[in-house]
Amino acid sequence: MIRRLPSAVLFPLLLGVAACGSDGGDAAADTGGADVLADATAGDAGGDGTSADTAEEDFGVSLVEAPLWTLAAPEDDPFVARAPAEPRCVDGAWYVDIDLIEIDTGKCDYATLVQPLAADLAPGDEVEIIAWNGRLAAPEVAMAHIDVRIGDALVWGEEVPIPSEGGFYTPRLAVTAAAPAGTPVYFHVDNHGFNTWNLVKISRFR
Repeated sequence: MIRRLPSAVLFPLLLGVAACGSDGGDAAADTGGADVLADATAGDAGGDGTSADTAEEDFGVSLVEAPLWTLAAPEDDPFVARAPAEPRCVDGAWYVDIDLIEIDTGKCDYATLVQPLAADLAPGDEVEIIAWNGRLAAPEVAMAHIDVRIGDALVWGEEVPIPSEGGFYTPRLAVTAAAPAGTPVYFHVDNHGFNTWNLVKISRFR
């Protein structure tokens, strides 16, 4: 079964410091802001018609690179409120597979990876995320989370029940406020059971 996610979620990207709200155990993942991401709509490509403009229109500009992901320290992890009392993440639990990052939750039940944003984001840009997971199974019923965050703002997040079939996610979101290159980008997964989660790309379109 394929899951198609809604593409209208909170995304108050700020140049300064954005205040995080509180929502019980998921306090770190609540943006607490009023800005929203609207469904992306087709528009003029813009630019001067060069091959670079055409490439970005067709494929976007990558905002992350799979080899650059590193495990966030607990003190820098915006999702730390979700962490189990004794999180388990052994060597080799997450790895680069060609040009995507894969997390094996059989070896790592909680992980937040981080790297710097590779290009500026401006209002009017669109951000496309492509991710997927295999079939989710565990000895008992549980809930998994997958999230992408830029700076202090939650870009996209989803709760996925366990057990469930695999899912493929392709949200495309309109940016409402700017974020400069170098802003931390976080990819977070927490999941009880022997499952795999993959982040294929995060791209900018203008």
